[in-house]
Amino acid sequence: MVGWRVVIAGVVALALSAGSVTAQTENPHGPVVDTIRPLQTISASDQARIVDWVRFEVEALQNTASDSKIEAAKRFGKAFLSQFESPQNTQAFRGQFATQAAIVAAEALVNPQADQVVSGALARVMLDMNRPETVPGFVAGLKCKWEWARYLCARGLAAQQGAIATDKDKLEQVVRALREAGETETGPVALEQVYRTLAIPNQQALVIDAYLSILDRRLAAKKTKPEAWDGAENAAFEYLRVPALLNGLSAPQKSQLVIRLAGFLRLAAERYAAPNLSFTEIDDLERSLDATEEMLETLAGAGGGNIRKVLENQGYAGNKEVLAEAKRWIGDKESTTPGLLNAAPWSIPQGAP
Repeated sequence: MVGWRVVIAGVVALALSAGSVTAQTENPHGPVVDTIRPLQTISASDQARIVDWVRFEVEALQNTASDSKIEAAKRFGKAFLSQFESPQNTQAFRGQFATQAAIVAAEALVNPQADQVVSGALARVMLDMNRPETVPGFVAGLKCKWEWARYLCARGLAAQQGAIATDKDKLEQVVRALREAGETETGPVALEQVYRTLAIPNQQALVIDAYLSILDRRLAAKKTKPEAWDGAENAAFEYLRVPALLNGLSAPQKSQLVIRLAGFLRLAAERYAAPNLSFTEIDDLERSLDATEEMLETLAGAGGGNIRKVLENQGYAGNKEVLAEAKRWIGDKESTTPGLLNAAPWSIPQGAP
């Protein structure tokens, strides 16, 4: 399996790390912005002037030759942070600078012709500003065509969880956007971050349905197109496996979660039984198997398989035994031997097809 975590981290670091930068024509809107930054009230016309500065920077980066774009992206990031962090800025200016940057970013990120480096640079500068005014830009960026920009936007929303949670309308909007993003996301890096961002403290009642919906879509996709285990769901399982959360679910929610967990358990156990897996995939599978079995035991009680004991004692050497233990939970469709979850109240189909 490709080491996607390392690949994407390297791309982001390369594109946006500090270092020498190529020269570029000075932004002609800079002097005007300098007159705005000390103001306590930023008028609509001044907001438009901030937008002019931002658009110039974005267009300059877009128009940079591809062989120079990485270096230009470094300069782009430094220019934004220099504007935002100037000691002459009032809080009013910082808020409006973040607001107007997010408006421009939102337009650029959803453009079907969006450039990969430009998209990542815009998401990165919003993340670095770390302001609640950037939330609309991050929400829009969840639909960007480039996965690493979507990842950064989901990460940016995670950084604003505190501010988002204090505004009911904004909270519902963000959860809805994350749900929609997770339902369509095919990239494991971005999806893992969507799961983590959904883990908004003290909002279990609001986010649980989003988790269930995303897990359902992912399970359906895995059944249709089996492939190497990418481990993205482990971020969701990390949030869901807390006993207090599981015990606080309604009976219908518990049943819905059990059905999905049974499906992931089967697929992970079958994949784990395959020979010659990479170390990374084995680790992802073991984390998934450990979490799903623990959650099933919390919800349905003991009496199913004991995958965790096999993993503890044998690890991957017991990969065939793991599959046998999984069938003690979900049943064996071929032999019609029932598992714990085939009985009421769970009544999942034998073998969790």
